[in-house]
Amino acid sequence: RAPPARELGHLEFAANVDMEAGMALQLDALRNALPPWLLWQSSHDCLRFARQAVPGMTSPQLYLKRRGVWTGGHEENLRFSSVNCCHGPGSSTWYAVDAAHAATVRRVALEETGVDIYAEEGNWWPEPAWLRSHGIPVRTGRQGAGDVIVLQGGTLHWVLADAPAVHSSWNFGELDARQLGDALERARL
Repeated sequence: RAPPARELGHLEFAANVDMEAGMALQLDALRNALPPWLLWQSSHDCLRFARQAVPGMTSPQLYLKRRGVWTGGHEENLRFSSVNCCHGPGSSTWYAVDAAHAATVRRVALEETGVDIYAEEGNWWPEPAWLRSHGIPVRTGRQGAGDVIVLQGGTLHWVLADAPAVHSSWNFGELDARQLGDALERARL
């Protein structure tokens, strides 16, 4: 007998699906659709000097989402900038706090909830109204199919899937002292 549908299970969220192996056509499509300064391993990206590949950072990864799936609050790896492409069919709602306010978010979260946002990275979900009540500005936006979101390094962000969607994402960095200093500072936290 076949198991009832409720016992078959289903995909809730597939994160960190590496694209380097077997997805050359999709990678080429991304390369052809985006300007060179947004591409991974381009002449504009300081991560091209990494001695080994770091999937999701030095090369794109896929994220398969269904409605209601959330990505908790976090900064990108070592405070590098990130690119996130929504391939549809659905959309996601993004929330972000500029890097200049990250220390305040960390302090308030520790004082009022006991959560260290760096120790619990990805496992916390701040309500925008709560942050705003503490004078912390929160940006929100909806990312639909075909939209690209670029986050500056150090931006705190969290995302809610509004409907099933496929996303791809990677990091990139400018080759300057600020970027490298931010990465070293974040590594120490």
